[in-house]
Amino acid sequence: MAIQGNTPTKLTLSKKSMTARQRALVTGKPDEFSEPLLELPLRARRGENSRKRSQAEEAMIVEKRKRREREKQDAEMRSVVASLLKKQTSKKIVQDEAREKRTVTRESKMKGPHLHYQDTASGCFVACSSGLDYPIQPQKLQPPKPQQQCAAPNCSNPRKYSCARSKQPVCSLQCYKAVETLG
Repeated sequence: MAIQGNTPTKLTLSKKSMTARQRALVTGKPDEFSEPLLELPLRARRGENSRKRSQAEEAMIVEKRKRREREKQDAEMRSVVASLLKKQTSKKIVQDEAREKRTVTRESKMKGPHLHYQDTASGCFVACSSGLDYPIQPQKLQPPKPQQQCAAPNCSNPRKYSCARSKQPVCSLQCYKAVETLG
């Protein structure tokens, strides 16, 4: 059983398992306590001033919370804007680099005499640069280079592969093995 207030009640617990306060309350004799035991008040009485004070504190807490939320939203918005601006500037830099590369390649293609052929719905057009003689003299085609033959003995097939070690032309795995044994 529990002890309530200052009224002693009969306990079924042994005195060894009780605290000094419980023993004092049960026997009615203060062992170690020279002062009488006081009861704690159940509720703290609040006055008008304390209510106003607590309401003001709550209002301050709410205001602080709102301010922190606004600051957090502002910081998040700033970071989003910064990342978007960074993406735009990097995208602009990439576009500028691509534009420069296109102009450089166009200029390198336009060096020297050149022809520009255009086939449209209204007709075909050929434009010549100022350094090109007109009419254009026909040129002879150069014959293609002869295809390499396999380096394996007794094989005249055209080259398909190269030996990794000797760099000689081979046409199949069998010829590859034959070239490796020779080399």
